[in-house]
Amino acid sequence: MYAGSGSTAEEVGVFTAKDSNQAKETMEDVQKYLDDQADSFQDYVPEETKRIGNAVLEQKNQYVVLCVSGDSDQAKEIIEKSIPIIAETLEAIRNHMIFTQYHLLHNEMQKEVIHDWMNHFNPILNKYNTVKKKLKAKVTERKELNVQKDKTSILNPIQHIKLNQQLTTITEEIEELKSRKEQLIFQAECSTDKDMTNLSKKYDQMNNNLDILDSQDISLKKQLEKDAAAFREEKFRPEPEQYTELLDTRIQIRPDFRDKLIEQLKGTFGKYYDYHRRDIAANEVDYLNVEDPDVFSHRAWELEYQRKQEIRRNQPARTKKKSYDMEL
Repeated sequence: MYAGSGSTAEEVGVFTAKDSNQAKETMEDVQKYLDDQADSFQDYVPEETKRIGNAVLEQKNQYVVLCVSGDSDQAKEIIEKSIPIIAETLEAIRNHMIFTQYHLLHNEMQKEVIHDWMNHFNPILNKYNTVKKKLKAKVTERKELNVQKDKTSILNPIQHIKLNQQLTTITEEIEELKSRKEQLIFQAECSTDKDMTNLSKKYDQMNNNLDILDSQDISLKKQLEKDAAAFREEKFRPEPEQYTELLDTRIQIRPDFRDKLIEQLKGTFGKYYDYHRRDIAANEVDYLNVEDPDVFSHRAWELEYQRKQEIRRNQPARTKKKSYDMEL
């Protein structure tokens, strides 16, 4: 932080926080500092309080920039076109977009797993419920036949014979339905009717999970569109002649941002983190932002080559050993 003499309130400062949340706290602290400065200058240099009141206080991701000057508009324009700040902002937005896209891909994988599970158990549950209904109807029918048989007079042997035949047939059908039900329970990897009831509840929960994931996807896609718009706005903030400097700065800071992203993904998705899915998400985000990864790779190679060449040039030249003819 650089401050003017005691007679002027002019000063400029750049504060680096751990993350954007901590930067918000820093913003509040700096604002309190400005309020104290205004009270202080009001007592002995009142005209300087106007500069403090027009101070530029900006937050860009984890950075907080303060500038108290005579021309706040120009100061704000300079800050907004600061290449390091723009580069940090772009990489932070890109990271957030990759995280969001990864979340979408993760949800897609989860939905595929759920669909496969449901497609496997749905026909089994449907057949089980159908068999269960038929079995219940047949048991009820047998009870009614038994009641009818009990009410039939023994003096009506023909009716008795007819009812016994019907009871025999329906009992066979009941046993066949019971056998079919047991087969379906086995196919469902269950042991009892209670297990099948729990499986049916789990199926309903899976269906509900699909609705939750679909709702999540809608929110994530909206966030992705919002971030893409912010990225485009930030990307075209610098002047055309600053594009190479911006690219070089982004290449320089990208490894740190990649490490932060990996740490965030692992912290969120745990054992389900997949580096291949992360790479797919990054490629899709770069495509959405109309950025060619090959341009970054080629420029990174150029910078590394230039760095090595610079190291060689700065190395002290090796002194050649003089050769002397040996005298005999």
